[in-house]
Amino acid sequence: MNAVWFAVVASIPIVLSTASERAKSPPTAAAQEAADVWIVSTRRLPPGTCGQDGEPDYWRMGADGNWTASDESALWNAAPRPVPLIVFIHGNRWDADRAAVEGLGFWEQLRDLAPKARFRLVIWSWPADRIARRNRPDLIAKHYRSREEAVYLAQFLNRFAPEVPVSLIGYSYGAQTIIGALRLLAGDSFDGVRLERREPPRQATLTAVLVAGAVESQALAEAAPHLSPLGQVSRILVIRNQCDPYLRFYPLLYKRGGPPAIGLIGPSCLDPESPDSRKIEVLDVTWEVGKRHDWECYRQAPSFTNRLPEYTFLRSASE
Repeated sequence: MNAVWFAVVASIPIVLSTASERAKSPPTAAAQEAADVWIVSTRRLPPGTCGQDGEPDYWRMGADGNWTASDESALWNAAPRPVPLIVFIHGNRWDADRAAVEGLGFWEQLRDLAPKARFRLVIWSWPADRIARRNRPDLIAKHYRSREEAVYLAQFLNRFAPEVPVSLIGYSYGAQTIIGALRLLAGDSFDGVRLERREPPRQATLTAVLVAGAVESQALAEAAPHLSPLGQVSRILVIRNQCDPYLRFYPLLYKRGGPPAIGLIGPSCLDPESPDSRKIEVLDVTWEVGKRHDWECYRQAPSFTNRLPEYTFLRSASE
């Protein structure tokens, strides 16, 4: 699986930057006091480890709008009582700067939807910088890396307090990372990796939102029923755009005749009799987003904005 990734990475230098140099777009002074925004970065972790070697870096945004190095225990203990955890996983060709800035923009959007709500946002920053001049080798490399990110994400969630509600928001390849992590949490093997089952099991609600998902349309149905990723969530929202120009070329990753993307046609191969299938909501934003594959266009689509509070535990606070 990793042969293509190693071949591309070995031939092209990658420049990774750190979050300590970020905070180009700090929140306003009035909002800083209530901010609970973190970066979990896997950018310095090498490819091919499948999550078995090394820990992510942790950064917290301070009241001055600057990022300060931290650690996982500080993230767990930052709030005196459990507050909802929202994890945003970005897509391909985002450097560390863009991940931080766009993540803060998403935090501000959530805060504006529910000004009284308390929540914690984690910006999952992975090495998605462009590493190849030609599109296809770059996309194939990121396809494999986003699958490896699923292992890191599942390990992170597996260590988190079971009473904390969790919402996973994945854009483009971030959707593939989420589905892989859910399969691992269900006890399935993913790319040869299997997690230890946590004790006690998760008690709080877990939701997921797949925005313009660059992952096979049948990905939610490919596991055995008792290992289904749908078994780990209470609800899952699939954002579909039938005009997305990048997702229309997704099958070409596998040369001719590959599977379509879930972000283009929605989920397929589901068992209509399964209760888990009824957890899926498909939201078509074709007429709102059109021929764009751009996070800003998706997150600002009115129909998507209207559904966000329900999937991020903000609905009750906004009512």
